[in-house]
Amino acid sequence: MAAMLRAGAVRAMLSRRWASAAVMGVFTLLVVGAFIGFMALDLVQMRATAIRNSERNTASFALVLAENLGQTASAVDQVLQAFVPKLDGDKDRSVAAMDKLRGQLMESISPIPEAQIFAAFDANGVRFLNLTDWPESHSSNGAQKDYFVAHRDNPGLGLFISKVFRSGSGYTVISLTRRLANPDGSFAGTLAISIAPKYLQRVYDQAGFNRNGSISLYRADGTLLVRHPESSGQINRSFEDSTLFSMGLREAPVGTMDTVSPIDGVRRITSYRRVEGAPLVIAVSESFDEVLREWHALVARYIALALLIAIAVGGFAFAVYRQMMKRASSDRRFRAAMDSTTNAFFTLSPHSSTDGALDFTIKDANKAAAVLVGSDRTGLIGASLAGVGHGFPVRPVLEICTQTHRAGEAQNASLKFILDGEERWFRVRATPFPDGVALSMGDVTEEYAARAALEIAKEGAERANRTKSDFLANMSHELRTPLNAVIGFADMIAQQLFGPVGSDRYREYAELIRMSGTHLLDVISDILDLAKVEANRIVLDDDEVDVPAVLRTCATLIATRAEQAGVVVRVDAPADIPSVVADELRLKQIVLNLTSNAVKFSPKGGEVRLSARLGENGGLAIAVSDHGCGMTDQEVALALEPFGQVNSAVAKSKEGTGLGLPLARRLTEIHGGTLRIDSKPGKGTVVTISIPPHRVLASSQAQVV
Repeated sequence: MAAMLRAGAVRAMLSRRWASAAVMGVFTLLVVGAFIGFMALDLVQMRATAIRNSERNTASFALVLAENLGQTASAVDQVLQAFVPKLDGDKDRSVAAMDKLRGQLMESISPIPEAQIFAAFDANGVRFLNLTDWPESHSSNGAQKDYFVAHRDNPGLGLFISKVFRSGSGYTVISLTRRLANPDGSFAGTLAISIAPKYLQRVYDQAGFNRNGSISLYRADGTLLVRHPESSGQINRSFEDSTLFSMGLREAPVGTMDTVSPIDGVRRITSYRRVEGAPLVIAVSESFDEVLREWHALVARYIALALLIAIAVGGFAFAVYRQMMKRASSDRRFRAAMDSTTNAFFTLSPHSSTDGALDFTIKDANKAAAVLVGSDRTGLIGASLAGVGHGFPVRPVLEICTQTHRAGEAQNASLKFILDGEERWFRVRATPFPDGVALSMGDVTEEYAARAALEIAKEGAERANRTKSDFLANMSHELRTPLNAVIGFADMIAQQLFGPVGSDRYREYAELIRMSGTHLLDVISDILDLAKVEANRIVLDDDEVDVPAVLRTCATLIATRAEQAGVVVRVDAPADIPSVVADELRLKQIVLNLTSNAVKFSPKGGEVRLSARLGENGGLAIAVSDHGCGMTDQEVALALEPFGQVNSAVAKSKEGTGLGLPLARRLTEIHGGTLRIDSKPGKGTVVTISIPPHRVLASSQAQVV
């Protein structure tokens, strides 16, 4: 009996499971079926809308092109009808008469940019009038042209449009023609005005109809004259048996149809229209696949979405189970992660202590937390945070957790306490969560020690740098004075101021001593100036400075060196450039350093230009440009560093200390300005000094500092 009861219970349980599964299956089918039905209806409507939009677009475009072509054909036909009576068989076709008529005809077609050339043939196909001088072309034979044959064999034929052909002058053209007649009505020749298909192609290209569309121009008999995009081998082919001509145009002169193009075999939505006033048909089409491209992509997305919904609804119960399993697994992974980290981690729940103060119960802790407080995890969980011992900084940690809980914002702090008799630093972070606080404590004692050592080393380096800069700045007089004496005495010997030295070689040596001393003085001066800048020992002697005058002075000072290098230095500074408030000596030093570099790196026959312009913000820009070897961005950064030397072959061949650009930049910055370098290898370099607006004097402020 018991076995039967157990078997019945199992069957009841299985029955309930199957019933639940059936209900869930029906629910899934209903939801997914309803959703698929709505999507299908929406997709059908969107497909119809896309096709209607394409039909509307192609029809509108066909109308615009047909009107444009109709206007052109009408204008050309008016000219033809106006001149046919003047060229009929009984009219004067002498050279003088044709010359006069040619001018009138050229004047008549000049307002029609599409019209390229014209020609008239007599009844034998001999050309007696065309765009070129006559009678050189008199012997040209047009009897084989399709429009000549058409007019000859069809007396009642009106305006006729030829196939595309190459004219005698080499142009590919389409001719619009009319018949010339004798007084008795017999055939007397033809008059043709030609249009280049490339003109029509250009009109189509500029029209902006691009979406894998095509534009075709046919004669009324189905002959293809022009197509966009171009289709080689199809021009002048007859398509009178195509659906467009055999069905569409027979039913109506205007319409839209879904058909496979006989030209490229692509299914297209095609709108066609007869051109009013001319035996032409224009057809504008779009690829059916391109029209529905976005719709097809949407269908794919809808199918994917339907599958996703079916999977989501069908797997709802399983998803709940999986979520529970994942959460359990996540808890295990979180526990493993907590135990693997060296930081102490606590989760705390707030409660009130016996004296009414806020305390926290330890709900969970990792192994590192247990080690930190000198306990095991089992004894730690459930304990009060205020009761933790082992040197643990209870009060500050409790304050941080309390602030975090009350403010609802994370708190960070660094705490120091004694652990096992050793002073340790900990970085503490308390983060709030809905029912408590998460507390993390990481030992950063070694980080603090490394930071302290780094600060000590940094202070020592800065102290040494200041000592070096102060020393060089203080040595300015001691270094320059003896060098000036050496240069002065060498100059006196070289110039033999107190009598001959007895030998030209001694005088040559004295000159070399003077030149070397001058170069050494320049180097030492740059080093000392840079040292003064770094030591903040530069004091500007501000005064009103005439910038064009400074540029001219610098050009004069560098002229000898530039002449030796074969370089021309030009100054481009308008006379109305306002004065600036600056240290004139330092401004000259900046410009001279930049100009010297530009001359040094310019090729023989090159040009260095010094220019000055007012900026849009009211500041003043001084530019030194050259067409020398130029630099990469990396080389520019290197050149702006003290003693930086660019590693190019040209730079290595030039002497220098690498102090000119860094010193110029620092002196510019002391004035409150900026120095910018724009350079390209092999193109040249432009160095721009920007003087701030507050140092630029307006005209009314001239002579006032």
